Amino acid sequence: MTETSPDLSWPVLFELLKKKEQLGSDAQLARDLGVSRGFICSIKKGKRNMPVDRGLAILRRLGIRPNKNDLALLLAGSKVRKILK
Repeated sequence: MTETSPDLSWPVLFELLKKKEQLGSDAQLARDLGVSRGFICSIKKGKRNMPVDRGLAILRRLGIRPNKNDLALLLAGSKVRKILK
């Protein structure tokens, strides 16, 4: 992620991973990640923050290497991002 790249969020990253891994649904994504569908839904809605280790694993699978500031914002959660923007 760079200053000119679109704002990547977990919902966007989930969609990118589903496309890359040819997963047709959030249920398939959840199984692939070893989490529940509820976990995916909670992350998408901003009700829960992405655990650092799981978030880094998703970024690695996508081949995304964000800079430290972008990574911190991504892992901080939607409420923190709204305050900082």
